[in-house]
Amino acid sequence: MKKAILFILLQLGLQATLFAQTTEEERMLINTIGTEQFAELVSRQTQQSKALIHQAGNSNAATIDQYTAGAKPNIAVITQAGLLNNAMLTQQGQGNTTVVSQQGNNNLYTGYINGYNNTTGIVQDGSGNKINQVISGSNLEHTLVQQGHNNTINQIETTLNSRSYQVVQQGNNMQITIEQSNWGVPVTIAASKK
Repeated sequence: MKKAILFILLQLGLQATLFAQTTEEERMLINTIGTEQFAELVSRQTQQSKALIHQAGNSNAATIDQYTAGAKPNIAVITQAGLLNNAMLTQQGQGNTTVVSQQGNNNLYTGYINGYNNTTGIVQDGSGNKINQVISGSNLEHTLVQQGHNNTINQIETTLNSRSYQVVQQGNNMQITIEQSNWGVPVTIAASKK
């Protein structure tokens, strides 16, 4: 589990550096080809094995749909900084990796993960944020972290033979709902007040 958290933090650190570099490039690309064509370009990229979306500002929406067509795993990274952002992710297959980072208030992440040997790391920093996730499959590894106040986690699991995982909430007025099938895996939940 420590390796998973270290992996997620390392990914977020790398993504923060890339975020600063790509934001200006994305602005220039949007100015050159227009917002609608930029969204289409990002959509075409999600059909490949790697999808990276970085957004800064308010009321942004990011959607990634990935389906493994063979043994080639998918990697999805969504980084959003701002208010009222929405990230939606669907991954199906084996060996997939998901990293979502949302910084700001009133952000929403919705995920549907199905398959085998998948790794998911979701981090939200701010208040009024929400994680809604449905996971199924086996040998899954995931970490959910929320820091702030009035945050919510809703997760439904229908997993078989999965690893234990970690849920961390730091702040006040936090809510967690985890529904597990009758073969549920051990969950470590750490809730603390800031």
